[in-house]
Amino acid sequence: MEKVGSVERFGSSDLFSEKEKVALEYAEKMTITGEKVTEELFGRVRAHFSEAETVELTASVALENLRS
Repeated sequence: MEKVGSVERFGSSDLFSEKEKVALEYAEKMTITGEKVTEELFGRVRAHFSEAETVELTASVALENLRS
């Protein structure tokens, strides 16, 4: 529950691993109007996730954005 309550501050929280922080930043950039996923951010995503995992993460974020 502590982790869930810290999602808003994931970037500065010690509760999240670097991999989790990158995934959350990626999701945030995909979700917020006017924000963009930069090549630098996508490179960090690819450093932590395989190609299949990156596709799954992208699809999951896109689905949640569609449903909201």
